[in-house]
Amino acid sequence: MFEPNHQSRVFMVPIGADFSQNFVDGLFERAITKQPHEFASITIYLNTRRAARRVEDLFKQKGATLLPRLKVLSDLTHDALAPIDLALPVSPLQRRLKLADLVAALIEQQPDLAPKSSVFALADSLAALLDEFHGEGVSLDRLQDVELGNASEHWDRSLKFLNILTQYWTAQSLIDPEARQRAVIQAYTNHWVEDPPSNPIIIAGSTGSRGATALFMQAVSKLPQGAVVLPGYDVETPADVWDVLGRKNANDDHPQSMLARVCGKLNTDPNDIPAWHEKLVFSQDRNKLLSLALRPAPVTDQWLEEGPDLIPTIPSATQNISLISAVSPKDEANAIAVCLREAAERNETAVLITPDRNLTRRVSAQLNRWNITPDDSAGEPLHLSAIGIFMRLTAGLLGKVITPAELIAVLKHPLTHQADDRGNHLRFTRDLERAELDRDTPLIRGGPPFVQFDIIREWADAKHVDAQPWVAWLCDGFEMITDTTPRSMSDWLAVHEGFLYALSKGAKAEQHCLWRENEGQQAQRLFDNLAQEADGDSVWTASDYASLLYSVLQSGEVRDAVKPHPNIAIWGTLEARVQGADLVILGGLNEGIWPQKPKPDPWLNRSMRKQLGLLLPERNIGLSAHDFQQAFGQNKIVLSRAIRDGEAPTVSSRWLTRLNNLLTGLGKVGETALSDMANRGDRWLQLARSLDRPTGRLEKAARPAPVPPATAHPKRLSVTRIKTLVRNPYEIYAQSVLELRALKPYGLEPDALSRGIVLHTILETFNQSTHFEDGEYTVEHFLDIATKVLERDVPWQSARRLWFGRLKKIAPWLVEAEQERSQLGRISAQEIKGARQATEFVFTLTAKADRLDLDPKGQLMIYDYKSGDPPGPKEIHHFDKQLQLEAAIAAAGGFANMAPLSIAALQYISLKGPEASRSVPVTDTLADDTWAELIQLLRCHFENGVGYGARLKMQKDKYGSDYDHLSRFGEWEETDMPETRDVP
Repeated sequence: MFEPNHQSRVFMVPIGADFSQNFVDGLFERAITKQPHEFASITIYLNTRRAARRVEDLFKQKGATLLPRLKVLSDLTHDALAPIDLALPVSPLQRRLKLADLVAALIEQQPDLAPKSSVFALADSLAALLDEFHGEGVSLDRLQDVELGNASEHWDRSLKFLNILTQYWTAQSLIDPEARQRAVIQAYTNHWVEDPPSNPIIIAGSTGSRGATALFMQAVSKLPQGAVVLPGYDVETPADVWDVLGRKNANDDHPQSMLARVCGKLNTDPNDIPAWHEKLVFSQDRNKLLSLALRPAPVTDQWLEEGPDLIPTIPSATQNISLISAVSPKDEANAIAVCLREAAERNETAVLITPDRNLTRRVSAQLNRWNITPDDSAGEPLHLSAIGIFMRLTAGLLGKVITPAELIAVLKHPLTHQADDRGNHLRFTRDLERAELDRDTPLIRGGPPFVQFDIIREWADAKHVDAQPWVAWLCDGFEMITDTTPRSMSDWLAVHEGFLYALSKGAKAEQHCLWRENEGQQAQRLFDNLAQEADGDSVWTASDYASLLYSVLQSGEVRDAVKPHPNIAIWGTLEARVQGADLVILGGLNEGIWPQKPKPDPWLNRSMRKQLGLLLPERNIGLSAHDFQQAFGQNKIVLSRAIRDGEAPTVSSRWLTRLNNLLTGLGKVGETALSDMANRGDRWLQLARSLDRPTGRLEKAARPAPVPPATAHPKRLSVTRIKTLVRNPYEIYAQSVLELRALKPYGLEPDALSRGIVLHTILETFNQSTHFEDGEYTVEHFLDIATKVLERDVPWQSARRLWFGRLKKIAPWLVEAEQERSQLGRISAQEIKGARQATEFVFTLTAKADRLDLDPKGQLMIYDYKSGDPPGPKEIHHFDKQLQLEAAIAAAGGFANMAPLSIAALQYISLKGPEASRSVPVTDTLADDTWAELIQLLRCHFENGVGYGARLKMQKDKYGSDYDHLSRFGEWEETDMPETRDVP
């Protein structure tokens, strides 16, 4: 196939050519004299499996012939025919667990190094570092020669740990995948020196960016029938630029820097590399434009020298380029989806190339509106699939107390109770969600912060007999995972597996059906692999197991060979190196996305890496630049970016910025080309926006003020709701007339309401158990009661400590104030209910007073505790008349077991401090006047046709209501007049 020579045999495929097609065409051209069966003697190494599949498909299109042996470079790790007697490498999972053991021990000794939750993340980064050492041929022993200089203590501790790791890893005789791959490559190299193969061996599509791969390329290129075919070669790069890129200290962020370095290793002049197959590229003018734009920094003065020569070719170079500058990532995804949709309609092949997985998910979701499923090279992440979410959700519950939200999330997951009778399961779940053992004991919504399964059993026995088998299944299943004892990974796997199977089977089925469909089978393989490898004796917590499972699921992917659209695809940058399409979209062209930010290395800093001869972050930037340059050379391309991401502006990708600066600097022709590119991109944006634009005009809703029938008005309100009736009558209408209630949250939270209830309970208990005559009004007694109440009623440890700290701060003042109040009168009642009925119409005002005291004259003093700020004087006078209304109830004898009494004092007691408390002025006619004002207010609504207007007198515009969406607030303004309307 090849003519004999004594130099490395290296070929190239230029930018702008479909690499796979060009390679196959060139192979047939060189093997034109071979018989079809002789192709089987050719061995081809490609960089990815997708590339291998593409080459295989192209071979099949050539007609009847035997296929060559198509291999992937990574297969060398497990090459069973290699001329070397070496054990297979340790599995990635087993290595991860062993490294996690070491990292956990390190964190145990040095807790300030990292949180324990980061054990597996650090183990993964450590595994990647080991791979890099072996792949680049750097001995771990060189760590002993690293000089830290003025580096921080962190790097000193890291270096000591890496030296210990080296000794341990060597003693364990564990073979890393990269170490075995390099050993296999070295064995082939040595064997071929003595006995070179006569059949052709070709490496195609690799840039040789990894040390082991470059070593293999060196060996193959020197074989009698060996060859290396480089992808994405820039034929427009001048000789002086190749010289700059080939220097030892050159920066590796240029797109051709990796090719320059591999040419140096292959002892090949990059200026004299022949083409693999002579074929015209899509646009030589475009290649020249981008080649000049991406010149390395030392020679950017060539813009001034060579730029003017490009001016005549700029229109042809940019005529098939569109530039999308979207205002947000959502708009960018929508515009890209429209591009792909149009290509599908025209029966063209179209591909989105981007490293941004968030963008690809958005585009896929948008394409779903047209029933288009793109062929995603990364597949669907297993951890985001239904089975992956189910496994992560359940793993997070092992060994912990279950919250109501977690319980409902598991019960409503589609894989729970899927084997049989799921309809009744969902019915029972909804019943449980709204269940109450009695009026004051909700189970889930508004209930305790943690699920109490004994109360759920009581509820089934007392109120839902037909749900008893289901409740027994539920409680038994969740009680099997309550043990928090640390154990081995295999034990955690057994517990988790039993829990998964129990949830899948449900209350009646005999067999689970968890591993159905493609994603279920993939999850089962990973789960079984984890069970096979996790057989060590190390002890782990439940959270450690959940972290490990999450990292394992992240490595999995789900593919469907039938479902994807044949012409629409999503590729990562690696897959795009050796493939092409009619339309290529380069998405996410912002700094930090393409190129991506270098990942932080917790083990080695830049100086340490340089001393060791490891890869620097610029290498990945150079590879990304090469991917961009290759994709840019396609026939029809779309460049896409979002101007803003969330609330922050983005920075355009450095390559897009260079292209923009070069075209702008070339004068009117360049500026016109940029404008035309942007106009073509705006077309896609306009089409995408038109999809969601309403076809007709909808009139805005008026500010509502409904007037219900006379018989439908509220019959009962509490004194605290009268303020709402004044400020936002619509809320009273929705609650009391429409009988709509906001759903309570899943379980209590340590919010202001819970804090207020607990503080009220503490004060009530303190006043009930304290006698001034006995000297019990002490700070110690108060804090002792507070401790007991907090321990009993506050399950959140952090909130308990925080609230106790605040109580301890105000305790001296509070106890002193209680002593003073005890001298003014005695406590008559606490948390006492009261009511007063109107005689003019059917209505009852209710109240629950915090505290009622009687002074020596038999007059009533009404106190109300406020955990925050009490209402101000103006608010008390016009809106918040809670204490005045309680006084009106007391004056009519409305409190239980109390005769009508005159009022001596009304006071809000703020628990923030003495300066925050506030008294309400009391007059002889206060109770009667307040009641008369209430009747007048109610008559306006009940008899005079005044509607229940929305947000009439809100204290602050930013305050919201549970019913704002019902009143369609936002369509009308606060300045709009309410529209009174009779409603049935």
